[in-house]
Amino acid sequence: MTNFVWQQKKIIDETGSSEYEKLAFSRCYEYANILKEPLTLGMFVPCDLEGNVLEDPKNLFRHETGLELKEWNNEIIKFEKAKQRVLFSNCSYRKRKVKGAKAFICFENGRILSMGEDNLFGLKTVEDLIDFEPKLKKALGKR
Repeated sequence: MTNFVWQQKKIIDETGSSEYEKLAFSRCYEYANILKEPLTLGMFVPCDLEGNVLEDPKNLFRHETGLELKEWNNEIIKFEKAKQRVLFSNCSYRKRKVKGAKAFICFENGRILSMGEDNLFGLKTVEDLIDFEPKLKKALGKR
């Protein structure tokens, strides 16, 4: 599907289509680009820039973390920014080691995606997730 959209974009760009047509098609093109993005754990759950899952610091009392108030507030800001980078709204993360998997992404529809050490077992792009029926967050532009 994404290859078709990219071909259409090329045709629209080359044929001198109207600005309205270009604008109308731009959302389809942006969506196709999202579908071709390589999968990362940060698309499912809040992660730091290195791909480590972040715990919500607001679930802990500051004195339990051992952090000073300023550091704790910075952790909250870091977590909120990581939440903005999450693409999908209908999944949760479970960390367990079972038969070669180190963790699982559980979707609301009951489907489970196993994660190995470096990948999502054969799935490479967002487009590969179609069978899992992922729900994209509404505000994708804020990623």
